[in-house]
Amino acid sequence: MIEFKFAKNFNFDKLLDKTFKLAIYSYNYILNEKQYIINKMDNDRENIYRSDLVRVMKKLRFKYGLNFVVLNKEPEEDEGNGKGRLDIKIEYTRLYEYDFNDEFYHTIECKRFGNTPNYKDYYENGILEFINMKYSPKTNYAGMICFVEKIPKNLKNINEIIEKLNNHLKNKNVNTLQQFKHEFKYTYKSKHKRTNQECMILTHLFFDYTSIVT
Repeated sequence: MIEFKFAKNFNFDKLLDKTFKLAIYSYNYILNEKQYIINKMDNDRENIYRSDLVRVMKKLRFKYGLNFVVLNKEPEEDEGNGKGRLDIKIEYTRLYEYDFNDEFYHTIECKRFGNTPNYKDYYENGILEFINMKYSPKTNYAGMICFVEKIPKNLKNINEIIEKLNNHLKNKNVNTLQQFKHEFKYTYKSKHKRTNQECMILTHLFFDYTSIVT
């Protein structure tokens, strides 16, 4: 079991990296547990994948020493610029030991890419919502998870999907996703200047569901 310990002056946003590891563990668990058949699912498949991921994260958090992580799906974001619902809201009970309150939380926005990846949606209803302070107004670290159902016929793999996404972002004069050395190969980060002039760092995970979606 992995046990994470905290120094008194710990960096709050490092907790998000630990939670992303939990998401990756949960993704690998789902690859061995689930099989999705598209014609037996409704059109809101993104939420189905998200709900299953949260369910497994809640189940596995104890195994990986992350029992202090509190996960909620679709709570209302009422502190940002415009109300909306968060795909995944992450809170940490151990923060209370240091006199923090529940205004400190992280947000993960979820997306789904099928036969025709919607790069515009990934930007306008994902990255841009963080830049515009709609999501995560109290912290400049957040994330996005994309469930990749299919690889388009004209592309070879997820790396080429990322290239197309980055081309779309370049056309919008937005910083692109940059891959970095990580145990999970489809992990990327992007840096953005928010409307309050502060720097936001987004972590992007792309989960390959092609083997379990038919």
